[in-house]
Amino acid sequence: MLGISMQIALLLAACMGAANAARGAMELDLIFPRNETYAPTEIFPVIIAIQNTELAPFLNPQMTIEFLDLDSQVHSYPTFYDLRWANYSSSDPYRELKVFTSFNKEGRWRIAWQVRWNTCTEDSLAFLGDGITGNGTSRITMFTINNSGKVVDPVPATTNQNCTNSEAIVINVDDTLAVPDFITWEDYDGKTCASMASTTPAPTPCQVKFDSAAAADIFSSMTSLHCKQTREPGSSCPTDDKSAAEQLVGVGLVGLAATFGALGYLIV
Repeated sequence: MLGISMQIALLLAACMGAANAARGAMELDLIFPRNETYAPTEIFPVIIAIQNTELAPFLNPQMTIEFLDLDSQVHSYPTFYDLRWANYSSSDPYRELKVFTSFNKEGRWRIAWQVRWNTCTEDSLAFLGDGITGNGTSRITMFTINNSGKVVDPVPATTNQNCTNSEAIVINVDDTLAVPDFITWEDYDGKTCASMASTTPAPTPCQVKFDSAAAADIFSSMTSLHCKQTREPGSSCPTDDKSAAEQLVGVGLVGLAATFGALGYLIV
């Protein structure tokens, strides 16, 4: 008669099949903002970089960010990132960019960001006890808006300058397991899940570096995203269908920085 351990092994082999093993650490880095002081601006970017994105399909990652005005204690509405469907081939490392307003006056701010992902183990898949498990962790970054602060410019952050003070979340995967058809979970659609390693390596935000073309694209995307939300008369946004990104192309990083700094005070 087969022992219990052998029965478990046979059940796993029959129900799970073979999975393509993947190992490594997927890292999410808050590239901008950092714990710094910035001048008032209407276009405030939040840039997240993701390293080792080949692990994302096994982790089913999702993320939220939320601002807190430390002076008034007023929270913003959480902004949700569904990273399950991201086009990771669009950039390397992959980046998520969103722009926010209401930073045109002095104040102290906290940005809280949380990452959630799914994992499994051989036991959880075999015995249906937990199946796919939800995990999560969060980080907090403080920054200040002050008239004496520097103009908001994400280029130094995206070109590997002063990177050691970047907040990061590391998810360490030591194996991948096939999910049996009889396991369903409302927040998980994958056929392969990640098994977590027992240790987590130190983050490596200084490995994130975007080239000049990517940095220029970030600038133009910031303006374009903001202009889609701001179409008021007298603003610096284009009034026709031509995007701000198209109008700014070819200006160069210095010109983009100057234009962006001006926009911070001209857009109402």
